[in-house]
Amino acid sequence: MKTLLRNTSQIFAFLLIVNLLFAFSTVIYAQEFEDEEFVQGDGNSQKINDDQAVKLFNQGQDAHSKGKLKIALDLYLRALKLKPDFIEAEYQKATILTSFGRLEEAERSFRRTLTLKKDWTLALVGLGSVLNRRSQFPEAEVLLAKSIRIDRLYLPAYEALAITLIRSKASPDKLRALKNQLAGLAKEIDLPASIWISRGMLENALQDNLSAKISFGQALLIDRRNPEALKLMIDSHIIAREPTPAILLSKFLISFRPNDPEAKLLLARSYVADEKPEQALEVLDSFEKPYKAAMALKTAITSDRSEDPEILQKLLENDQNNVSVLGRLCSVMRIKDPLKALEYCRRALELDKNNVNYAAGYGAALVQLKKYRAAITVLRGLLKYDAENYTVRANLATALFQM
Repeated sequence: MKTLLRNTSQIFAFLLIVNLLFAFSTVIYAQEFEDEEFVQGDGNSQKINDDQAVKLFNQGQDAHSKGKLKIALDLYLRALKLKPDFIEAEYQKATILTSFGRLEEAERSFRRTLTLKKDWTLALVGLGSVLNRRSQFPEAEVLLAKSIRIDRLYLPAYEALAITLIRSKASPDKLRALKNQLAGLAKEIDLPASIWISRGMLENALQDNLSAKISFGQALLIDRRNPEALKLMIDSHIIAREPTPAILLSKFLISFRPNDPEAKLLLARSYVADEKPEQALEVLDSFEKPYKAAMALKTAITSDRSEDPEILQKLLENDQNNVSVLGRLCSVMRIKDPLKALEYCRRALELDKNNVNYAAGYGAALVQLKKYRAAITVLRGLLKYDAENYTVRANLATALFQM
């Protein structure tokens, strides 16, 4: 009987152990199953986020294309919250920040884009353009040159690099090298107006006015109403003292951009170049809103026509560095007060070192002050630049005679 009880208790103990093991294994299996479900659920959640991010991005693109930039920016930001490594959304965000003038944020966004997609041409050019606007020229030049090496037919890179080199006052060799690159491209592909404009700007910077006009002309053959090409062409005609085409082109520009202050200013400058100050003043008086450059030109015209030192000095009170007023005082004060005239001439010459008239006035003032030796040095130097200038020759002759 004892043996039977012992056997029964052993069997019961065995069955209890088996049940416990089964229950434990079931728990383990259930936990593993739950863990697997959790992993799968997390993957599905990420996929849902990615899909939603793409949907938001596409909505942003639609708003972007319609010019609704604030809405587009908000949609790109929401997409990036769901998918932080969304390269295209980061790039588009940077472009909108650039257009809003939020350049520091745009720079960070473009740099983030390049960490996600190294050497992406669009992002390199975007960052280079932002750095150019922030006057960080050396890095901008490196990035833009790199983008051209990666894709030599991505034309916006050339435009951005041209602006960077011009703004940074790069060496003539660098300007010429880029100009030659554009000339080479012109033999391979049909260039858009924007590239011809860039080439003309480089030629202007190289002081090759004739070649610049040819380039701007090429741009206008492609797009006769291109405002930038027209403005640069008009400016080139004014510099070359060709007022007739400058006036005609200015009037054409105003015909389809009547509220453009730059167009009106160019017409006024063209009339000044044509020695028609009255017409220039009429144009300047037509400005509905204050425009600094127009006000400065009006002051210059008024001062050029004035012989009254008091009026000129009052004009100078409003703008101490107005070179036209200083130049006029340099002239009208020469007899009355040569010492003051000398100071006005000196200040005008410091502001515009290439203006022979201011330098001639300075030399003439020295003659009036009987500082003949200094006058001879100045006036002889001027003859190298303008050998036929009557004022320079007459004052030099006087100084030499007095010596």
